[in-house]
Amino acid sequence: MPNLLHNRPGIQYSPVSINVSGFSIVVAAHSQRRIRLFAAHLANSLTNIMQWGSSQTLLSGTQNLGVNQSINLDYNPLGWFDAASQEALTISLIATPTGGFGGHITWAYVG
Repeated sequence: MPNLLHNRPGIQYSPVSINVSGFSIVVAAHSQRRIRLFAAHLANSLTNIMQWGSSQTLLSGTQNLGVNQSINLDYNPLGWFDAASQEALTISLIATPTGGFGGHITWAYVG
């Protein structure tokens, strides 16, 4: 299967490392564009519940993570969802991830 990401201009790859509960910014807002999430791999060392957000507006339902579980969003050429224009892409965690929460995401500024 060809690597579709290499031919897509503007694709960004970012690490994610969160050590607090509540909303954490994973991609900073752009003054005129939205943020589209194309892929993600996130791992958790302790039990937690996460949700994706556009600043503090939720974009996803709850995703329950057990001990040492991960969430994989395979590459979606249309994108999984967009943060609103001028808003950051965030992740909200219910509990403080004392053992670590992180991974990487593939995203782009669009529109």
